[in-house]
Amino acid sequence: MNHLDEEPIATAIKAAIQTELDDKATAYDVDEVPGTVGGNAPSSTPPDQHVEIEFARVDAEPSRRASGDVSIPDRELTTRYHAGSSTSVRELRRRTGIALEGRAYDLPDGDTVGPFRFVLGEPVQPDDTGWVAADHWVFA
Repeated sequence: MNHLDEEPIATAIKAAIQTELDDKATAYDVDEVPGTVGGNAPSSTPPDQHVEIEFARVDAEPSRRASGDVSIPDRELTTRYHAGSSTSVRELRRRTGIALEGRAYDLPDGDTVGPFRFVLGEPVQPDDTGWVAADHWVFA
């Protein structure tokens, strides 16, 4: 995997999550969310329900893929869920987990991203936009 070009990685992650979300919500890079500072169309209204992704390079423990290959997760993914109720946030979290947990996805260069391993979930809490929560994952 080309560790310097993150765009194909972000595109694959968002596409995988979006497939599970259907039309119930949209997956965005953290800096793409409409109606937010730094996002697309900052003067518009943010979507009622959405999932944000953000990732960074990290140092992590090796893990074994189903194929027997040992990989060293070198990135942490944070998925943030925004919705109007705690129940809706939990549903976004559930669907995102289906998209990510233990899965790997193909990249355009023929490499893969993943598998994704769940690390930590933050509790669902109210904020000024509704309800939010976040999960943390590691992947190679």
